[in-house]
Amino acid sequence: MDYGTAYDVKDNVMSRGNLFYIGYEIETLVDGETLLYPVTKEGVDSPSDYGLYNVVGGVVSILSFLNGTLSSGTQRFLSYAIGMNSDSKLKLYFANSLLLNILLAIFVVIVLETIGLWFLINKMNIPDGRFTAALIVYHISVISSVVSIIQIPYMSSIISHEKMDVFAYITIVDVIMKLAIVFII
Repeated sequence: MDYGTAYDVKDNVMSRGNLFYIGYEIETLVDGETLLYPVTKEGVDSPSDYGLYNVVGGVVSILSFLNGTLSSGTQRFLSYAIGMNSDSKLKLYFANSLLLNILLAIFVVIVLETIGLWFLINKMNIPDGRFTAALIVYHISVISSVVSIIQIPYMSSIISHEKMDVFAYITIVDVIMKLAIVFII
């Protein structure tokens, strides 16, 4: 692999890093908007509605620690295979990681759609007229959690290959899609 001169490498790292941080700045701004817009659009008049939205939609937040841990572990194995220049190990590690993440996603769906749904229906104190909205938010949160679990090997591969520009573009597209979904709803 040709890395070019020290100036080229420094310039490339700087441009990728800047793109990476711009993506996260955009994500931070849009996440604030995507949180508040659905709540205000639905005519939330009380703090209990806002709290309900956060509690029911908090499934994604609870599983985020798991995503970070799995992503870090997957990146480590993929980076090791890249460092060893072993395409066969790289493919094996990626395939195993993808399989484990799919199995984990299936397990998460089973748990959240049985125990979690039972808890939501039987134990949560949901105000009258808000139950349907709570169910919709819950199911969308489950889907979002599953997608984020399954994407871990792909994002880890991008980071392991140090393609931060691709990672930044994906982040920006993800944020734009979230914003579009919020305005469509």
